[in-house]
Amino acid sequence: MQAGLREARARLQVGDFAGVVRTLSPLVAKNARNAELLFELGRANVQLNRFDEAKRSLNQALRAAPSVGAIHLELSKCHQYEGRFEEAIGACDRALKIKPGDALSLARKGETLRAMGEREQAYELLTPLVKGGKLRTGEHEAALIFGRLCLPMKRYQEGVDALERALADDRLPRIGRSMMLYQLGALLDALGEYDRAWQAFVEANNLQKPRIDPDAYGKQTDEVIATWTREAVAKIPQAQRIDETPVFILGMPRSGTTLVEQILASHPEAHGGGELALLPRVLQNLRPKQEDGRRVDDLSLLTQGAVDRAARKYLQELKKLSREAVRITDKLPLNFLNLGHISFLFPGANVIHCKRDPLDTCLSCYFQGFGGELTLTNDLTTLGRFFRAYERRMQHWQEVLDIDILDVQYEQLVAEQESQSRRLVEFVGLEWDDACLEFYENKRVAHTASVDQVRRPVYSSSIDRWQNYEKHIGPLREAIGEQHA
Repeated sequence: MQAGLREARARLQVGDFAGVVRTLSPLVAKNARNAELLFELGRANVQLNRFDEAKRSLNQALRAAPSVGAIHLELSKCHQYEGRFEEAIGACDRALKIKPGDALSLARKGETLRAMGEREQAYELLTPLVKGGKLRTGEHEAALIFGRLCLPMKRYQEGVDALERALADDRLPRIGRSMMLYQLGALLDALGEYDRAWQAFVEANNLQKPRIDPDAYGKQTDEVIATWTREAVAKIPQAQRIDETPVFILGMPRSGTTLVEQILASHPEAHGGGELALLPRVLQNLRPKQEDGRRVDDLSLLTQGAVDRAARKYLQELKKLSREAVRITDKLPLNFLNLGHISFLFPGANVIHCKRDPLDTCLSCYFQGFGGELTLTNDLTTLGRFFRAYERRMQHWQEVLDIDILDVQYEQLVAEQESQSRRLVEFVGLEWDDACLEFYENKRVAHTASVDQVRRPVYSSSIDRWQNYEKHIGPLREAIGEQHA
């Protein structure tokens, strides 16, 4: 058991959260009251956005070890990410009751207040922890959150100072140091210190080197194009239930998907589901089984019954998010990989494809510490080749699938907010509502890298941002291709 726990913690350190779940699940099945195992399993599921599974493990851990504050703090994350802010604050307060003045508990409470939009309150809470001399152990998390807070509050230099004090500690774990460097880069970018910002971003990404072949997605795209021909697609059974509830918002990460979702989620008849891992899980079970039990990617083996069951399962889970909403968004950008399956599982669904300038898109990815499956964004060449594969994939889908796709160009949405917002609402079949123009007043939780951006009106400062870094992006230009040079 201890060996498994050590392996799981090592995987956590490098962001392999799915690997943690694979390692710990069989151990938890045999040791259902072991608080350490349950806690680590819960932590991994939080990172994978599997909040029901996370809460189940963490509540079991809490029953076994009720006085461990760290368990309360992980539960606080679950509640926050689900938009249950009062419960998140309550969990932090319980941790603080166990250990008054604990820096990690105060940092977690500050992060929840930040997510709620209570920036001044979070600032007052965290300032005593991060200002002064060298930060003590436990206060580094507070420095990271303080840095995130300082960006929308335009207290850029304060954030830089706090993060640089924290980064001076050579005991920082690799992932923690990386996340601080990303935030330091963002603050230096806001100050116009682009060369220093670039250096911070490079250091951050070097600490999260990609674990994939740079050409992996290109090879996969070749296989998809060869397999998903118009003839093959025509033979796949279509789900018999026509349901217009799902709205799939997809595209490259950092292409405006969160903004589009926030506009639609501000409509009284719509609900923003966020980045759901639901469809990929459903598709795993849809793949046909061979006689030996292994699942294979063979479109010709799909049956009407399997297609209907998969569609029904997805819709049942989706509608648990809101019983009243007429439209529910699923804003997982990488669902563009699954657009072929979407076409036959949900014939009535609405698909919105978000597009943005390639260089701005890729640099925004490079400037953001995604971790997990998106470690492909940590190398400019890999990132550029992934973008090229994405474009080829989308072009192919539009050639072979009979499905309506609305292309939304980020730059046009920013320049023509009202007309483009009306176009979005009309496309998903809803009547216009002026609340969609004031999306930044919507208090729903946005658990993405754009959480602060969607709390303010549309802005244009992120357009042509790549020009500030032109001398550094040669490898990216080359990898994307001449058409975007």
